[in-house]
Amino acid sequence: MNLYRYRIGMYVLMDVAVGIGGIPVATRSGSGQPMPGLQGLELKTTTAAIQGGCAMAGGDGTVIGALLAVEVIRGPKKTE
Repeated sequence: MNLYRYRIGMYVLMDVAVGIGGIPVATRSGSGQPMPGLQGLELKTTTAAIQGGCAMAGGDGTVIGALLAVEVIRGPKKTE
């Protein structure tokens, strides 16, 4: 296995995922600027990852656990 090609492939895959993930953030904020109104989002995402079961040293989380933790952090939606 060529580790150099594998590493480059993982970086490309991560870049594509970040680009796709940035689309909802840009539409939510209404701007493509780095931090127009989303300060503090880093703490919420780290908290969701840890509550979802991801170890700080890496390894053991699940996507379902992280999504459930996001819903817990967001709280119930207000209906009017």
